[in-house]
Amino acid sequence: KMKLSSCITVSISSLIFCGLLGCSKDEAKNAPTAETKQAINDGLQGNFQTQINKELSIRSGGVGCIVNQMNLESNKMNITQTIYNDSKCKENIIGKIFSEGTFTVKEELNIAPGARALDFVIEKTSITPLHSSWNETLGIDFSGNCNIKESPVGQIREVTGLRCGLFGEFPAKGQVYFTSYWLDRDALHFTVLPQESLNNVGTYESPTPRNMDIKILYYRK
Repeated sequence: KMKLSSCITVSISSLIFCGLLGCSKDEAKNAPTAETKQAINDGLQGNFQTQINKELSIRSGGVGCIVNQMNLESNKMNITQTIYNDSKCKENIIGKIFSEGTFTVKEELNIAPGARALDFVIEKTSITPLHSSWNETLGIDFSGNCNIKESPVGQIREVTGLRCGLFGEFPAKGQVYFTSYWLDRDALHFTVLPQESLNNVGTYESPTPRNMDIKILYYRK
């Protein structure tokens, strides 16, 4: 695992609302719940990003930082983690981690005003090295079965369900991050990033404890 100075540990399609045309069984299964539709109506949509060079940015191994972006469209959720070899998060991007899937909003939680449970169901995870220093800067070991060492700069490599050295094992397709959030106008308070919540990953058949540590703050872009 990669230890961040903020004491956070990183181990790190288009859906149709059922209408007149009807839905397949999979589409019906993935259709947004009433709570999800209400959350969307209340503003849980659009692009959000952590602030740069503030306490909201996450220092990466003391040598750079990570800027996190979240895109919410209908009930799709995509999270991009951009890793910089630069403490100001402005230059020298060395790589990115993409987590794609769908979300479902659930019950209210007594942890903050307006807080609710949110299930993030993984569709795909991929990584992209963007600089030759990717391996050295992150101190990546090459254990596991994702062959990250062989990824050329600029090549997107899907790592869904694979073990990737210090990143640990990425969740398989269909696994669920049991997370939490609350939205205060344009400020989205969210639990830690997907790769930091591996203890909160499971399935609906064998759920794990929900992460209710809301510590990452995104702002609407």
